[in-house]
Amino acid sequence: MMKRYFPAIILILFLILILGFSAQSGNTTNSLSSGIAKKVETLLHSKGDYSYNFATIHYTIRKLAHIFEFMVLAVLLVSALHNIFKRMIPSLLLSGIISICIAFIDEMFQSLSIERTSSLFDVMIDSIGAMVGLIAIGVFVFFRWVQDPKKK
Repeated sequence: MMKRYFPAIILILFLILILGFSAQSGNTTNSLSSGIAKKVETLLHSKGDYSYNFATIHYTIRKLAHIFEFMVLAVLLVSALHNIFKRMIPSLLLSGIISICIAFIDEMFQSLSIERTSSLFDVMIDSIGAMVGLIAIGVFVFFRWVQDPKKK
């Protein structure tokens, strides 16, 4: 019985995590991503690559975090919705729609946090992350189906 609800529980916990990130102040999120960017910059410099400055690395890390966060969200949504619909196409489509809605809500919520703003560009980046996750699942399911058409 617990197995049936496990994807939904993980999804809810991940949504709480997303809202937790959005509730953080600008200083907190900047500090976290700056620390990672400094390590990446140091690694690149140790390899002799000086083509990227700190600002570019920092910006890229922040946007990649958006992509990764919503890629995981989309995968969790598909898993939870597939338990309800038992069909992959409706689960994928609804997961895409819900992911984009969550991206909008997340940006609105983020604008309420100290030193944070909302951005339609970030909604677009979040949506791209969700689509990457959905495409990955779609490809995986397709190849699984090609191997054994009886599986749905």
